[in-house]
Amino acid sequence: MSPPGAEQVREELLVPYYRTGVTRPVTDPMGTLTTRDRFGLLGVDPDRLLAECTFRMLDPDEIRDGMAFRSTFKPIGDKRTQAAGYGNAVTPPTAEVLGCALAEAITGETIERFAS
Repeated sequence: MSPPGAEQVREELLVPYYRTGVTRPVTDPMGTLTTRDRFGLLGVDPDRLLAECTFRMLDPDEIRDGMAFRSTFKPIGDKRTQAAGYGNAVTPPTAEVLGCALAEAITGETIERFAS
């Protein structure tokens, strides 16, 4: 955040709310997610810097997006169950890289990967 009077834009931060973790801008990777809700979204409006800071928990759709699942992916259960499911999941890009590396190690053939 910038000091009052400096040119500012609205910023949002991912805030861990247990003992460990580091606050990060929403443009940075989220880090490891576990089966419990771990992050909140802190919004800062520079025009109302201290008067109206916001904080809320990430909803399952935001966790899904942060973990690179397609928007068409439909989890089951209530919000807590969905957050737990995402926390236990391997993100699709990571699963692709791991699967391709395993297949390459077994077959000796290079596999084209789509994950970046």
